[in-house]
Formats: sequence, C-alpha cells, structure tokens
Amino acid sequence: MVHLVGAPQPAEPTRKIIVVLVAGAKDHGPGEHDYPAWQQVWRELFALAENVRVETAEEWPSAEQFQSADVLVFYQHGTWTPQRALDMDAYFARGGGAVYIHYAVDGGEQSAEFARRIGLAWQGGRSKFRHGPLEVNFAAGTEHPIARNFDKVHFHDESYWQLVGERSRIALLASGVEDGEHQPLFWTAEPPKGRVFVSILGHYSWTFDDPLFRLLLLRGIAWAAREPVDRFLARHGLPVSVPAPPPRPPAGLGPTGLAAFRAYLDSPLPYRAFASSGDGLTGWAASPRAREEARRAALSFCQKDGRTCAIVAETIEIEDR
Repeated sequence: MVHLVGAPQPAEPTRKIIVVLVAGAKDHGPGEHDYPAWQQVWRELFALAENVRVETAEEWPSAEQFQSADVLVFYQHGTWTPQRALDMDAYFARGGGAVYIHYAVDGGEQSAEFARRIGLAWQGGRSKFRHGPLEVNFAAGTEHPIARNFDKVHFHDESYWQLVGERSRIALLASGVEDGEHQPLFWTAEPPKGRVFVSILGHYSWTFDDPLFRLLLLRGIAWAAREPVDRFLARHGLPVSVPAPPPRPPAGLGPTGLAAFRAYLDSPLPYRAFASSGDGLTGWAASPRAREEARRAALSFCQKDGRTCAIVAETIEIEDR
C-alpha cells in the first residue's frame, strides 16, 4: 500500500458520484487508441467501487449526463466546436470535472479555444509526437495530491509537445524531455468553477494496465470530481487491476486458424491472451517484445494455411503475467 503513504488519516469522507466514460471509434492499429476496449474494462473497474455510478457515452455525453455527472472522462479522438464549448462551459460553471486522456486533447481547428478550457491542446500540423520510452519527471508536481509519492517513472508510450495554449494556465504535474526541453505530460487546469486533469500518455493499451499509470489516472479522476484522491483506493478498496475478459477467437478464422488459436492459448508461454471489443484480439498488450513473441508463437502453430495464421499473428495481443 505504498500509494497510501502520506494519505490523510483517517481517510477523508466521500460522497456518491457519477462517472461518465466517453469513448469514440478506434482510429489506430492493434493495441493503440482502443477507446472501446478501454471503456469496457474501466466500466467494469468502476463498477467495483463503492458509492460510484458509472455510465458510458459515445463521442459526446448526453444532455442528461451533462446535468448529472460529477466527472466526464474523455478517451477518444478529440475535437472542439462552438456547441461543445457551450456544453462544457455550462458544465464547468456548475462545478463539473473533466479528464482528458491522450488524443482527447486534439482541438481540431478550434485548438486555441479548447486550450482555454484545458490548458494546452493538440493542433494538427503544428504539434509534435514521439512513440517510445518516456522518462516522466514529477518534480513540478510534488505538492499536488495527484502526484504524491511520485518522483521519476519510466513508461513506454507516446509524448506530445509544441501544443497550443499558455503554460501559465496549467498546474504542471509531470514532464518529459523532447527537443532538449521539458514538455508537459500530466497537468491540471481550473476553468471557472470547474476542474480538469490531463494525461498525454495513453496511446498504447498496455499503459492502462500499468499500476502506476492506473494510480495516477484514478487519482486524477477523483480530484476532478472534487473527491479525495485516494477515494478509489484507500477506503473503498478498488483494485489497481481488473481481470481481463475471457479469450475468444478473432472473427472469420477457418478450422486451421482456430486450431492455431487454441494451440496458442494452450502454449507454455508466460502470457495470457484475451479478447477486447472492436476488432478481435486487439487486447491490452504488455510490451512490444511480448507482442512480437506472441506473433512468432502464433505463426509457429500453422503449417498449412499461411493466410489464416497471418490473421492470428496480427490479431493476437497479450498481457504479460
């Protein structure tokens, strides 16, 4: 329970809250930007918490959800329009909280207006990105409850920088070095009467299964909802991990492909394959190394039908045990 070191004792009181998970259509390859799978898994995760009602929305919350939600969690390809500005401004004005994960910070042609609400926003043609290892430094956020006990953490994900907006509008929690300078990766912002938590990380599905990332995100969601940051962990016992859905084969496999799939699941490899919504076994993979080993293993089980085996190899993703 290291994550609870420094937490208020006794635990601060909590109230019943409504969390709305807002996803969109998947827009990248296997194990990347899998918004539907995230929504499914995190809905199950929040269902384990006490005093939490979890709801979902596709692309944008309903009018009723804007009226009732305590926190809206956006993981999707974001965009910003005048109508969305009106919706969010009214929501913030009543004290609502919002969380934006990864590509949800894209403001499209209205990036500057989006940045006025969330601090910084992605703008196509201007902003930069990089996939790979990230050394995330929390020195700037040591006094913020979301970053409590964090120092430096290694992730393998994607960074954004050269974003639109004014850094003076954000409370920086953590940064990473790109182009020789520290670039914001986690931050909070406080539009009038509202609260916003932003995580640039979240490109790969495996990032959401990293216990430290999950802890940061749960804290950020609680903070945005004006709840104690440990409300999902300290008092209510929400696990840092949640069991994966049972495995199922990708659609369209013939007898040989199904045999290869079953042989893969029965193999002695120290990995667990499982299904996610959307496109077969896109899954919540653990690492690039593990993904490559899974593909090699799947291919090795097929001698007669290379096409079907290639489908298995490309669709199987795994979670490191």
